[in-house]
Amino acid sequence: MIQNTIDVTKRNIANLVTFSVSRVDQVGWERTSNAETTTKPNREQVVEASMMHLVRDFVAANANPSLIGSDFVDNNPEFFLDLWDMDKGFKWLATGLPAWLPIPQIW
Repeated sequence: MIQNTIDVTKRNIANLVTFSVSRVDQVGWERTSNAETTTKPNREQVVEASMMHLVRDFVAANANPSLIGSDFVDNNPEFFLDLWDMDKGFKWLATGLPAWLPIPQIW
């Protein structure tokens, strides 16, 4: 399992940031990090992105195929977003609060 994760990471590390201007051409972790390619005054291209989201989703995309299978990840590309939503509200769910409480992170 660890070796599979290492192999997937080695394949994907060159695409951590692709410098693609179009969101369609970006990989999933770039899209969720709102990566934008810009050109500096000296004509150098740089990418501005949310580093937390970029690294978090890159690691998830590389580790989860080993944990839950690559077919599941391929067939459910929005899975990571749902997982992070559940993570935000997990502490509230774990307390056993009733469903009628107006806590948006839970529902």
